[in-house]
Amino acid sequence: MLQMILSKVENTRHSQRAIPRELLPLLTALLLTLFYNQPLLKSLNQLHRPALLFAVLALLFCLNWLITQLFGTGSAVGQYFMLQYGILLDKGMLLNALETDPAEIGGLLSWKMLPYLLGYAVLPSLLIAYLPLKSSKHFKSWQSLLPVFSALLFLTVLVSSQFQTYAGVFREHRYLKHQALPLSALTASAGLVKLNNAQAITFTPFAADAKQQLTRGAKPRLIIMVLGETVRADHLGINGYSRNTTPKLAQREPHRNWPSASY
Repeated sequence: MLQMILSKVENTRHSQRAIPRELLPLLTALLLTLFYNQPLLKSLNQLHRPALLFAVLALLFCLNWLITQLFGTGSAVGQYFMLQYGILLDKGMLLNALETDPAEIGGLLSWKMLPYLLGYAVLPSLLIAYLPLKSSKHFKSWQSLLPVFSALLFLTVLVSSQFQTYAGVFREHRYLKHQALPLSALTASAGLVKLNNAQAITFTPFAADAKQQLTRGAKPRLIIMVLGETVRADHLGINGYSRNTTPKLAQREPHRNWPSASY
């Protein structure tokens, strides 16, 4: 069956039905966006925000347009493990994969993976390799860069016009950025390289000569540290904030307060 399909494609490689070479990145980006991002599409659909779904797909399509034809197989493998094991493709997961021993790899691989990769990786790669292409007479060498600049311009306009929406959604649902393939694989790889090349911080002892002095019979000193965004210095009632955010603390005496500090 596969041989028959490839033979038909080969027969039309140089025919008039061949598609312009400049359309190949566009078609591949569309394929990656719609068929290799099922976990992301499911997550966005669960948010019940159609406008956001369209905007994120447009954003991802432009990004895929820029990196197309390089990561199709990687996207297929990444999506398989996302759907099969419910993982996120981030820096930590990529590090775990690199540190996995052969025994663990054997446990992850199964015969069920073979038809999936055949349909999502091998077959699309062969079709792209044998796809009949023709050079367009209407495009010069510099004009072939126009789609790239168009994608970058559209990205800039799209992100600028919906920045608050993107920022809010991705801040509340951080897992979404790890589901966008092949972008998540790229960012995870870059983060792993940066981590591998990072220089170790030399441990420097601080106040090594300090000694704790205990007074026999004295009550131990109790220190309460409250950490969180809601206790910024300018939002504390004892610092003069408009709302009394620390009513219990204000009633306790004595207490010390450093109004210029942000905890």
